[in-house]
Amino acid sequence: MESEMSARREWMDEVDALHEHPGFIAEAELRHLDMSWSLFERNYHELKKYLSLYYDPVQSVKFWDKEKRDLLESFSREITRMLFNMTSPAMMLVDHTRVKMKELHEKTPLDKCYQSKVKQTFSENDLHQFVQGLRNYFTHRALPYLSSQFT
Repeated sequence: MESEMSARREWMDEVDALHEHPGFIAEAELRHLDMSWSLFERNYHELKKYLSLYYDPVQSVKFWDKEKRDLLESFSREITRMLFNMTSPAMMLVDHTRVKMKELHEKTPLDKCYQSKVKQTFSENDLHQFVQGLRNYFTHRALPYLSSQFT
């Protein structure tokens, strides 16, 4: 019985040591980033799929029926919701990545390479600036009113 308890304590000590290992800690941190990425990606694909209805001739004709104007209004509100749901996680992912990189790699050779890549990929990227601006508008100003017209 005592040898069982001793073996169990030894095993628990090894598990504790494993949880304190830098590789284990880094993997756990990367899991958090993966969750952030998954949230952004899922919202992006949901928005893209929903927008495709607008460009589908069979589906979009329903939006222009004068007797079903509420359908277009509902569609516009849903697009606004989905845009918000995509832009917020996009900037969340930027922030989470920045924090994790700082915690794990600040003042290392990887940090300099990372900062250069961030500048190239995001700081000087028009799409990123647009998404960031849209997210800031949603969060700090108002939700935009989307409208459509038939020409």
